[in-house]
Amino acid sequence: MDMLDSMERMFDDYFNRYGQPVDIDSNKKIKAIFKEIDDRTNSIDNKYIITPKDIINQGSVIEGLGCQWLTIEKPVLYYKNYDKSIIRKITTILKFVIDGEVVEIPSIIDTKILDIQTNQYMSLVDGQVLVTFPKNKNSLMLDLDKRFLTDPQTVWKFTGFDYFSKDSLIIAYAKRDLMGEDDDKVNLIANYKTKIAIYKLEILNGDSIEAYINKSIQLNLQYSKTINKETTTITPLPEMIYTSSDMNIAQINSDGLINFVGTGSVTITATAKDNPSATDSIIINVIATVAHNYTINLTASTTTGLSKITSGTTCTYTAKLFDNGTEIQGALFDFVVDKTTNTPTNAFNVVNTTNNSIDIKCIKDGGTTPYYIILNTYWKDNHDFNSSLKIRLKSLL
Repeated sequence: MDMLDSMERMFDDYFNRYGQPVDIDSNKKIKAIFKEIDDRTNSIDNKYIITPKDIINQGSVIEGLGCQWLTIEKPVLYYKNYDKSIIRKITTILKFVIDGEVVEIPSIIDTKILDIQTNQYMSLVDGQVLVTFPKNKNSLMLDLDKRFLTDPQTVWKFTGFDYFSKDSLIIAYAKRDLMGEDDDKVNLIANYKTKIAIYKLEILNGDSIEAYINKSIQLNLQYSKTINKETTTITPLPEMIYTSSDMNIAQINSDGLINFVGTGSVTITATAKDNPSATDSIIINVIATVAHNYTINLTASTTTGLSKITSGTTCTYTAKLFDNGTEIQGALFDFVVDKTTNTPTNAFNVVNTTNNSIDIKCIKDGGTTPYYIILNTYWKDNHDFNSSLKIRLKSLL
């Protein structure tokens, strides 16, 4: 027992002195010891790796000794504090388009297969390869007929998958295929042009608008993804980054609400945080607040309706609201008809009323003593803004 403890302490000391820095699965930086495996006959670069226990697993990708390695066997306990496994040098990083995104998968490509009866490697039929890679959410999305490039002139297509020989690895079978027009030969990505997602961010408020100082505007955005001419709107929006070209004119918060603090021209830009190529801008001209000058304009359906209604005739009065000479679309009104003292109630009749018009019929006139009515028009949103029109009820003569 003492001898075993002594050996363990000696190995601990050796490990601390001679362990090489490695990175496990890009998130665990530790030390490890490498030991060569003599397999010169088959020209396969396998090594033993010894690490603190419970760190690596079959399928782990290890960066060390200036390259990447794939753990191809399950770790076994080495002494009481370490794990020992077999790693193999990764020969290529294959690129696939999965759900519109480029995914990189560290892989080992073989042209030989191990005969389990003879324990010897046998060459595959020309034009076929074996591909070994970690079993994870990305590699599990690969399917038959998925294609990949290993160089600008060579493309392959999967013909089968072995998910069971190795618990945490996938061994795939592939054969040569023909290069396609949508294959990216420079970046070695098959079907790139038809499978890659194109993201677009749009500001729906417009390209260029006006705004008033000391007011606010909410930026409205639409984020979409297009794959092979099919566009899908993405909701909810991903996290956005907003910028203002001049904080002395406009300031925007993390929710896209713009506050205008000065006058002048400013550019507001929105960008998807995780996709900087998806960006859009809007130019806003901020001006001083203009004082409102509301006026109500009445028009009559008859040529003399603004001054009189002849007996037996119905006249329609239509109201419009203007602010500094510009019509306010959608304004609504209330109409009130008053009569002068000597005008009887049965001298006229309100035939119909809507939110922007009123129909008044003249029943009779007052003869030598004229009858008059007063048409009062009020803006529904604010009765302080109104107009009055004095109308005579006139006989046909």
